[in-house]
Amino acid sequence: MSLGPVLNKPLTEAQKKRKRIINYFSTLIGVALFLSVTITGFAWDGSARCSDGWNSSSIGRQGACSHHGGVRDSLKFPILIGSAFLGLWGYAFTYGKLEGYFIKRV
Repeated sequence: MSLGPVLNKPLTEAQKKRKRIINYFSTLIGVALFLSVTITGFAWDGSARCSDGWNSSSIGRQGACSHHGGVRDSLKFPILIGSAFLGLWGYAFTYGKLEGYFIKRV
């Protein structure tokens, strides 16, 4: 038995509408994951710190944290990359699960 004709069967209008809704919902989940992880990560990072953990209001000026081991490296770039990965994963996971549940081509 060949599955070719079954897999290539065009979608009905109702299925196309469901697919658009699934795409919208999956995008919403992905963006929500991205934003929540990014905002939480940036708030947790607290980039205005010295290497020894001392909070300084002088970050950005010459000599800031000079007696505390210098300015700590910021974790903002790794947080941004991680949150982008989680956002894309959330989109793909949600899209795959919902498409398998709601779109039936047979």
